[in-house]
Amino acid sequence: MKQKTLHVDAHFFTHEGREREHQEKNFIREKGMDEDKRKQRKTRRYVYMIAGAYIIWQGISIGIDMKNNVAADRPEMIAISAVLLILTGLALIVWQLRKLKKEQKEEASEDSLS
Repeated sequence: MKQKTLHVDAHFFTHEGREREHQEKNFIREKGMDEDKRKQRKTRRYVYMIAGAYIIWQGISIGIDMKNNVAADRPEMIAISAVLLILTGLALIVWQLRKLKKEQKEEASEDSLS
């Protein structure tokens, strides 16, 4: 029967060795948290873009209802609100796309530095 031998790094028993190992564990943990935060941020951007598309759809549906002569007391106000909804949805999508592209460029530059 073979005996198993235990190999222990001598640096582990020194203060510097324990501190270095602690720093390495913290670095790995922080990197993992950064990855989680990036994924959450990216998911949030996509959710905002979906919300922007929904807002645009609401504006378009109001316009379609106006075209189909749905009764309205003040059609000019409804038309203005439909246009504002469409513009707001577009602005939300464009804003999130810009931020998403900026974050992707930052990730690419960080990856190239690593």
